[in-house]
Amino acid sequence: MDQLILADLVTDLPNAVRLQRAVHTLREHFCCDAVGLLSLDTDSLRLVAASGLAHDALGRRFAVAHHPRFATILSRREPTWFEPDSLLPDPYDGLLDDRKGSPLPVHDCLGMSLYIEGRLWGAITLDALKTGTFDTAAQAELQRYGMMLAAAIRITALEKENRNLRQLGSSVSDSMQIIDENEILGTSTAISELLHELDIVADSSTCAAARGNGSRQRTVGPAGAPPFPAQRQTHDPCELRRPTRVAGGKRIVRTR
Repeated sequence: MDQLILADLVTDLPNAVRLQRAVHTLREHFCCDAVGLLSLDTDSLRLVAASGLAHDALGRRFAVAHHPRFATILSRREPTWFEPDSLLPDPYDGLLDDRKGSPLPVHDCLGMSLYIEGRLWGAITLDALKTGTFDTAAQAELQRYGMMLAAAIRITALEKENRNLRQLGSSVSDSMQIIDENEILGTSTAISELLHELDIVADSSTCAAARGNGSRQRTVGPAGAPPFPAQRQTHDPCELRRPTRVAGGKRIVRTR
């Protein structure tokens, strides 16, 4: 089980898939009938992943104040086991996949709150129709695997945030670029000298190579001349290149 969960931590998976696989793995390991992963949203728990529960239960919200079992689980850090004859109503009554619409009989119930970066994130719940399934050893195991599950939740959240930032960054760079990439910026002495030299070249019938830092260079020529063929890099200063800006009737280029 450890290897299955850890393998998913280093694999690029859709958000829902990683969490769904984790709860399925927990269900198989503990040999129980249902596992539910719930995230806390203000005063309610939302079922975000489940195994053994009806498919239409996913996304359902449970008001914590109306479900004392959930309230008890969230009030503790360690696993909480409910005795089979507990009188507290079970939130999953009628939601078990193979007993849909029917109340749950006497059964074992185990749950634990989940914390991410010190903050209460939600809870994990396990239900077994066979009483005695969740003994002391099972409770200790759930506490250990709860840390792995918390890691899976955190990585899922970070991946989602990373994707959102990449999409936002791409959108901003495409729609909010306010600087012309072909514009010459700066008022330093070097820039002033370059502009003066470009003015001289623009008024002449010759071409000249403008070289920046490194090996990149651009060729400039007289204003009104036909476009120069574009080259990424040239070692021949007389090899003509397409200028990228026209200002004041003179053809100039940006250097890098």
